[in-house]
Amino acid sequence: MIALSSSGQFLNEPKYVGNVYFIEGDEPPIKLERQLTRYTRKVMIFKEATSTVAIDSTGVIKMIVKVIDNQIDPINVVRVYRIHSSEKKNYRYMPLRNDNPMKIKFINYDKLERIFMNTDPFGKSSYLLYLQNLRPGEYVITVNNDKYGWNLFSVK
Repeated sequence: MIALSSSGQFLNEPKYVGNVYFIEGDEPPIKLERQLTRYTRKVMIFKEATSTVAIDSTGVIKMIVKVIDNQIDPINVVRVYRIHSSEKKNYRYMPLRNDNPMKIKFINYDKLERIFMNTDPFGKSSYLLYLQNLRPGEYVITVNNDKYGWNLFSVK
């Protein structure tokens, strides 16, 4: 356990690799929404147009993410992207590449906004992420290029 808040609240690392928690002040950590996805020809789809975890955009947003080893440069392990949302179709989505002759579904990361983050090691195998100046919208955090699932949140 590590003290993280001004009141000395102690926080544990997340239990499983790939889990991400939002932390704010002395409030208990909030586990980000996790989803499996489905695919169409052009997009990878997440259910609902907005996340069940909504965060206020004022100030620095702090997250704890569990990884296999926090001795690796976090830019190689953890990524944050702003994703698209369709209120009309009631889903969030990431565009897929259509230039693959094998018809394997690859995300077209060139069409997504990658979010800059500051990080600190946290515990034995986690990182503390600091996200600033996020615009309102939908976001996803991936660990090891989605190997450990999709962590979703909204910024209001």
